[in-house]
Amino acid sequence: PVQLPRYWRYIRATNELSVFYNASVLNRPSIQDVRLLGLRYLIVPSGIQPPLPGRVAVRANRYVLYELFEAQPLATVTDDVVPADGVTDALAIVTAPGFDPARQTVIEAAEGITTGQGSFGTAFVDERTPTELVLRLSASASGVLTIRNAYDPGWEATIDGTRARTMPVDGFLQGVALPVGGAREVILTYRDDAVTDGLALG
Repeated sequence: PVQLPRYWRYIRATNELSVFYNASVLNRPSIQDVRLLGLRYLIVPSGIQPPLPGRVAVRANRYVLYELFEAQPLATVTDDVVPADGVTDALAIVTAPGFDPARQTVIEAAEGITTGQGSFGTAFVDERTPTELVLRLSASASGVLTIRNAYDPGWEATIDGTRARTMPVDGFLQGVALPVGGAREVILTYRDDAVTDGLALG
């Protein structure tokens, strides 16, 4: 019944057919959708070919669970940055043919972002709870860290103990700008002052 506004807009931008109310549907999921969202599995009724390439992971009753070949890790780092003029432009870029979410990231404010020759890497998850995510990076990682979770301004970040800027990337995902010299550890912590105030008033 409830969706974050940026994610809501992405669902409508990536679907050719109408999406009613707050349904979260991909009518014809593409490899681009899989890479962007970090989709890993797909359940298909037996006897029907999956719309995306993958391997059979499990068969149960009348369904088959496929593990998708194009699945991406939860967090990646790239310095192949594509600038956008606001959320509408960002969503138009990420849903356009030819955009590769596995190698590029779209940002709406390019100031202070390190760009390079298209280097790419994976961030490894050390710890994960509903309100904290600890990520380990290679020492040379620079550019933008993309976390395939919906962006929310309540997330705060530190890089190697120093407070860092969070931002929306790819229109609706969570991003962190990395320093020029690289980073080893990024910690994301969620805090919503409205919830804290509500608890205090209660």
